[in-house]
Amino acid sequence: MDANEVTKAPKRIVFIVNQLAPFHSDGAGTYNRGLLNACKRLGHDVTVICCARQLPGLWFQGEPGIRFIHAGSLFEGRYILNSWASLARYAYKQIKRYAPKKNGPATSVSIGYFPTEAEIREATRLLKGIDPTHVFVDTIFRDRFLAAHIPGRRVLIAHDVFSERTRSFEASGRVVNPAISAEMEKRIVSSYDAIIAINADEARLLKEMAPERQVLTVFPSVDARKTIDLSGSGILYIGSSAHHNVEGLEWFLSDIWPRVRQARGDVNLHVAGSICSVIGDHEGVIRHGVVKDMNDLRKDVSFAINPIRVGSGLKIKMVDYFAMGLGCITTSVGAQGFPTADVPFAVEDDAQGFAGRIDEWLEDKAVAEQMGKRAKTYVGHFSSGAIDAALSPIFDGA
Repeated sequence: MDANEVTKAPKRIVFIVNQLAPFHSDGAGTYNRGLLNACKRLGHDVTVICCARQLPGLWFQGEPGIRFIHAGSLFEGRYILNSWASLARYAYKQIKRYAPKKNGPATSVSIGYFPTEAEIREATRLLKGIDPTHVFVDTIFRDRFLAAHIPGRRVLIAHDVFSERTRSFEASGRVVNPAISAEMEKRIVSSYDAIIAINADEARLLKEMAPERQVLTVFPSVDARKTIDLSGSGILYIGSSAHHNVEGLEWFLSDIWPRVRQARGDVNLHVAGSICSVIGDHEGVIRHGVVKDMNDLRKDVSFAINPIRVGSGLKIKMVDYFAMGLGCITTSVGAQGFPTADVPFAVEDDAQGFAGRIDEWLEDKAVAEQMGKRAKTYVGHFSSGAIDAALSPIFDGA
């Protein structure tokens, strides 16, 4: 077998993750699923090991041809069912989720957690007998699982520069747990053979931390969906209940939305995702909860918003908007990391400017239509073919 055949031989890839999240349930889960599907399309054997104590629901269905192993499951394979103990934990979590919330803004925010010794031991048990050529580790918070001395080339899925995220939240007056320093992140990042960054800006920062390592930019994966023509007059927001989403939407609803409604009392904001469970009632705001098919809402809206003010990384909800053929009004934080040519979004950082831009797009439907057309082209940056090409150098000669 020559060197070229060795390079093309299927690799045995293990993903070590902390959640099994369906596509579009949250940004991190969507990004991970895009990467593992890219590995599968490139012809490699993929196993996903999840060490969280419960599934995101009563059961989980993965992609065909990918093996899923979960610490709290009765089975392994494509279909996974919670164990009785995990079901009990899941039920408790749901009760706690819908319990009345304390009033007042949160003063602390969690950006992840490091595994316990028990979880590391469980990972070691699950990995027994697996001999991977490549180990993909889901963020620096899963790094301690490599204490199990897993063989194979080590690849970090960075998701974010967490020292930058820590700095961003602290600048807004939040206490971050765990707080990640640049020195800590550099030490962890530089221990990997390769690092996957979610955008070019973060790839540059990660390369500065680990100049001897291979650093690749791999965007989130989403293909343009079959969409209907613009016909609605509403506005769309999609978000999980993550702190940065809640803070941004609360700012929008308190400082921007009243200005919009005062000028246009008939406009509606359609909100989708788990964030619906943590925001209150507002005039003109329609909460849809978690929506499986976003095209169900597409007919009601003409553009989208992302009023995020803190955080780092690339905002995957905006990629979802573009895939739906929707332009977006966002902030400079929301625009971070996106390719800058012919963008289908506008940037406004203050409440008056944001409200004024919305009024402009509502007044002149041609503007929203033009942004929608741009979005359908722009989403090519995030196609499965583009993601496969960006990821493939990880496996060259390895």
